[in-house]
Amino acid sequence: MLSRPLGRIPLNSFALRKELDFLLHCNEANESYSEFRIGNWRTIVLRTRSAEDAEGLIRPTTNSTLAVAPRAHGLEYINRLVESTFFTERLQLLRAHILEDGVLIPHRDFIELNEDNNRWVRIHLPLQTNEKCLHSEEESVFHMRQGELWILNAAMTHSACNLSGIPRITLCLDFDLAGAQVDSLFRDLAVPQQVDPLIIERDELDAPFLDALYGLGDILNDTNYREILNVLARVHFYKDVNVNAFFSWMVDIAARAGNQQLQRKFSDFAEFLRFNRALGQRFAI
Repeated sequence: MLSRPLGRIPLNSFALRKELDFLLHCNEANESYSEFRIGNWRTIVLRTRSAEDAEGLIRPTTNSTLAVAPRAHGLEYINRLVESTFFTERLQLLRAHILEDGVLIPHRDFIELNEDNNRWVRIHLPLQTNEKCLHSEEESVFHMRQGELWILNAAMTHSACNLSGIPRITLCLDFDLAGAQVDSLFRDLAVPQQVDPLIIERDELDAPFLDALYGLGDILNDTNYREILNVLARVHFYKDVNVNAFFSWMVDIAARAGNQQLQRKFSDFAEFLRFNRALGQRFAI
């Protein structure tokens, strides 16, 4: 697993509570990446190239200074936390992600940036979470605890889920390293408390379970296919299997259903999620 915790920083729960409530009730969340999620997943843009830009789309890197979005001006503690923890000159995008009883469809990020994709690094800082909030990368599943700073290798196939009704709120910071080391992003390297990653142990994926999974092809149709994708996207969080199995499962199950239209749709979707996606391209799932 290439993703790893960089350390843990203390959070002021009293100062944070009011601002988390603001984020939870913010009505300016966007749907820019709706094809990447099933369930309640919202993004609130806090800093971007234009203060009025609520899209929060990944774009090629520039040297322009990020603007604090109007919706974020009242987040005094969160803004102070970002400024005191990071050198923000290389920050390209700052978002708050809210995930509640939902799952992110397995995918790879930054592929639309072509030659710029290896310049980017993504850091997550969970502000509110619980043990049912999980992340994955390839063959591993892990839990990011509150206050942990994680570097997520978003160029690898990954996913995330919240299997509870309690919202998970995390800051997502995208930086352009431009050849620098990750350590150069932090103002005080002595502040983060070192932590070991919490890796999730999962049950064996046995043949009876796999047979039952492929049996979903017996009920798959044009009406329920999103529910089937929801089931498939969650399997690797509790069964010991690589997240990439999701892509072959959805195509093979559509083939078993004899639904050529869904088979083509799922095949194109898999290509879009992992290998071939243009800047700003959408997919109607």
